[in-house]
Amino acid sequence: MMLTPSLKRWIFLFLCCSVAVSPAAAGANAQSLKDQYDSLSPKGKFAVGAGVGYVGAKVVVGSAVKAIKVAGAAFIA
Repeated sequence: MMLTPSLKRWIFLFLCCSVAVSPAAAGANAQSLKDQYDSLSPKGKFAVGAGVGYVGAKVVVGSAVKAIKVAGAAFIA
């Protein structure tokens, strides 16, 4: 399977981020974010959840569509 330049960039970005972030630093950042989230009002939590859900859905659907396009092109070729 041939990797597209866009997919290569995403893989490179993922590898760089996974190497650059230590588990201790990630845990401290996650705890800080959790504390900030817990201090939000219910409406604030709803807004954050809606935003994260929207962005997450866009990323997943976009990735799925690209994967299906690549698989279809590979099947045809």
